[in-house]
Amino acid sequence: MVKKKLIFIAATTLIVIAVFVGVYLSQQQSNINPPALGNTKFKVGDYANYTVKTYENEVVTATYPVAWKVVNDNLNGTDCLVLEIQTDMANKNSTTTSIVYWYMDKDTYDGLFTKTETYVDGVFVSKIESEFSGPPAFVDPQTIVAQEKITVPAGTFDCFKSVVTDYGNTGQTANQWYSSEVPIGNLVKIETYKGAQLTTLRELIAYSK
Repeated sequence: MVKKKLIFIAATTLIVIAVFVGVYLSQQQSNINPPALGNTKFKVGDYANYTVKTYENEVVTATYPVAWKVVNDNLNGTDCLVLEIQTDMANKNSTTTSIVYWYMDKDTYDGLFTKTETYVDGVFVSKIESEFSGPPAFVDPQTIVAQEKITVPAGTFDCFKSVVTDYGNTGQTANQWYSSEVPIGNLVKIETYKGAQLTTLRELIAYSK
């Protein structure tokens, strides 16, 4: 069971990495150009918390939290902003936690270093480290197809809707909604589909204002 959960966490982490560095393969074109969408001007104390549900044949198979926050740190003498993304997967037997740390130069926002740590019931299991370049990006303006007002647990937002094919190189399609009111990438909601079947739903539940 732990092995299966670690595989799932690894797959989830790869999707997060793909989205964060702006790996989008989309056939969508649009003349909508939101100038502030997906801005990367992070500040210490920013946070955005989400609930994620996974589906199989329209039935919810798992529900788990994902928490994003920005903190200070130092990397080899460079003062950094660090984006932490924590995912907690729990069942009746154990909890698997994955934390992705993105280190960025505090002045330029260029990417410097990333690591992913995995824990089971608070016990360290594994760590992956690598360099990455920046600045990070969250949404390709060419994928914006509409402007819509949507409601999620955190409130009602005027959003730009993005449609991405081959989302995170998974072969799935993602409908995404962004608002400049939300820090750390402006994400409000994501729905992913395999064909016509909903596979995941992520919704904003709280954020720094």
